Amino acid sequence: MEKMSLIEEIESLFDSQEYEEVLVRIDRILFNNSKIARAWTLKGRSLISLKRYNEALSSFKIAKELEPTLHIRYIDIAYVLSSLERFDEAFVEVDKAQKIKPESTVVYITRSRLFRLQTRYDEALVEVNKALKINPKDEYIVSSKAHLLSDLKRYDEALVEVNKALKINPDYEFGRLIKTRILIILERFDEALVEVNKALKINPKYKYSLTQRAEVLVLLRRFDEALVEVNKALKINPKYQWARNTKTRIRRHIRNKKKESNS
Repeated sequence: MEKMSLIEEIESLFDSQEYEEVLVRIDRILFNNSKIARAWTLKGRSLISLKRYNEALSSFKIAKELEPTLHIRYIDIAYVLSSLERFDEAFVEVDKAQKIKPESTVVYITRSRLFRLQTRYDEALVEVNKALKINPKDEYIVSSKAHLLSDLKRYDEALVEVNKALKINPDYEFGRLIKTRILIILERFDEALVEVNKALKINPKYKYSLTQRAEVLVLLRRFDEALVEVNKALKINPKYQWARNTKTRIRRHIRNKKKESNS
């Protein structure tokens, strides 16, 4: 019980994105007892977050050896294999998971993700629809369908689906961000700003949402405000490449605006 409470404490560090500290503490636990699958899984997920995929794969394989009848262990391996672009192997792991738990929505969603990463959007949509037959009220699955319809450039249908997801859970951040993306594509920028603002109310310190808000403000030609938002994202993660690229563009827009006003 003491080990489990320690792991729960470390999981809260993981949720706070303190991945290096997670690894230090997990290794202490595993040094004393290397047979805790939950610890190996948490180590693997932290390593993924740090983009140390081969090490993550090793951790997940140990967790699978400890709990070979738990379908999620195979899903974890499939996820990291996809990050290494070893898709054929990832599909094999998903199939193994499905044999253990045929009616798991996670199986279909993971297979859909593998197809989507290879831009096989129609096949990905088939898998999401299978997941929806099992659980039509899951906001993540409904939002995933919206995301795929957007990839297929079926934007009106995508908007219908993401609105369904947000009706299920109005505070669903992923859904708000997908809706923002669709509205940007449809050039409905004022509505996109409303949506990304809602996402930021849910999670004010999410670097992606802050950068997305900056992008919408650029489209609305509100460059000074955009710079404030992108600086917030970079304060959270100075190496965040999308925010860095966005900041470069914003500065260029501000310089050009000054030139226009001086001419």
